[in-house]
Amino acid sequence: MIAVDGLTGDVVVEPSTEQQASFKKEAEDYAAERAEWAKLKTATTVTADGKHYELAANIGTPKDLDGVHANGAEAIGLYRTEFLYMDSAELPTEDDQFEAYKEVLESMSPKPVVVRTMDIGGDKHLHTCRCQKK
Repeated sequence: MIAVDGLTGDVVVEPSTEQQASFKKEAEDYAAERAEWAKLKTATTVTADGKHYELAANIGTPKDLDGVHANGAEAIGLYRTEFLYMDSAELPTEDDQFEAYKEVLESMSPKPVVVRTMDIGGDKHLHTCRCQKK
């Protein structure tokens, strides 16, 4: 038997009865914690003194929208559209960009979306060959 802690990556080969019980207890505690977190997905983000703070998610592609909706975000705080450039061997066309922006905006409507149209340089680089004209 092998026991694996999926959160820490710890592996125990031939766990003792005590170790098995510990793994089981940790799994039950984590499941209970996730159930409590799930209740918060639809809760309003209001402080004890009544001030509302918008809970927004940051995304890099429209593929991230499932997580945004599944976790109850009230907005997209930053849509990092440079990943349209960085995650492709070719530069995105105007139509590619339009469709990606449209998908995010329609999916979030009427919630706000902040779009960053380009952030290349510093820690994010395009391969030179992508920028050369053929």
